[in-house]
Amino acid sequence: MGQYHEMFAALPDGSVEMIGHYAFGAGAKLGEQCYPDSPYIAAIGLLAADRWREARLIVVGDYAADVAPPEGMPAECPTWYGSEAGLVDITELGIGLVGEAAGWSFNDGHGLGWKGIDPNPRLEEFRAGWMAMPGEDVLVAVDRGEFIRPEKLGSPRAGLVMPLAGAAWAAAVGMLAISDGFGGGDLCLEPAGRWAGSRLRALPVAEVEASGATDVTDWVLGADRIGWMMGRG
Repeated sequence: MGQYHEMFAALPDGSVEMIGHYAFGAGAKLGEQCYPDSPYIAAIGLLAADRWREARLIVVGDYAADVAPPEGMPAECPTWYGSEAGLVDITELGIGLVGEAAGWSFNDGHGLGWKGIDPNPRLEEFRAGWMAMPGEDVLVAVDRGEFIRPEKLGSPRAGLVMPLAGAAWAAAVGMLAISDGFGGGDLCLEPAGRWAGSRLRALPVAEVEASGATDVTDWVLGADRIGWMMGRG
């Protein structure tokens, strides 16, 4: 079986926030969370653009306790999975963000707390508008000096709507995971946690290239990594 994962944001004031994947119709394994057009991934991206703009982001697996904390992260972060001590759950805020941005809502169809997704019937119309929105942004791991080109993963180039379609943000969240399993539903990235502990932002490509950041899009699209999400695996 695979490993289970949770998303956390370490804010500059020392607080730590999280959102629950089941509430967005996503499973516990990394591969059940990081897929194109995911409401859960959309919520993470929307939070990162505002409330989590200065937060260090990380995805922690349930076998991560012995993993060294990434640069810039609290020493205890590998033990956050399954812990409630000092963690602030903002799942309801995330649900409101994706509902407002894309019209998603959720039902009890799966049972046991795992919500089903009620998509917006106009979602394809919305998607066409997002893809046509002007923009020249790329998705950047600010503290790792790397970026990916969203259009190569089927996502809009306008930063405000980039999380809502395609797989750019799904790939980024997969790269935040410090614990990777080798069972069904896991991405099995190597190295695991390439972007763990970094702030993530959509920034203009000219600005990012001028900064000397490295384009890792081809690495992301490698068949043995995240390329399977785009039909290349």
